[in-house]
Amino acid sequence: MKKLACLVFFALIINSTAAAFQKAMDDWSAVRALPVGGHLSVRLKDRKKTEGLLVSVSDTTLTLMRKDRTIEIAQPDIAKVYQLIPRSAGKSVARSSLIGAGIGFGVGVAAGGALGAAEDIAALETMALFGTIGAGVGAVIGAIKGLASRHRRVLIYDAK
Repeated sequence: MKKLACLVFFALIINSTAAAFQKAMDDWSAVRALPVGGHLSVRLKDRKKTEGLLVSVSDTTLTLMRKDRTIEIAQPDIAKVYQLIPRSAGKSVARSSLIGAGIGFGVGVAAGGALGAAEDIAALETMALFGTIGAGVGAVIGAIKGLASRHRRVLIYDAK
């Protein structure tokens, strides 16, 4: 009986937390609280996306500066607003390189294994060689991807 009571208690807590989080995402006042000059990404209800620096927010519009021109977006047309926060380039490159190396190693080993039987010593050497080459290629591709992703997107507003 105690286990059932605990389970129900935790389910209620999780449900209320999820409901509170859901309510916070569709609250326009969170957008109004953003600092002027912050970098935003806005997804419109027609699936188009635009990015720019925040100029102002009112009850009905969001104004962004993009390439020396201002863009006014009506609040009913906005599906999602993300705040773009700069990432540490070193962390991003290191993480992406490690992920790329792991994927490359796995693909290389699989390709090397496909060339011969796994019981054969020469096939194992081929798998190790292809795995090493794949890890190197994957690390380079991961590093390039890590350099390209300069911002972390934080969801501020989500019109359901």
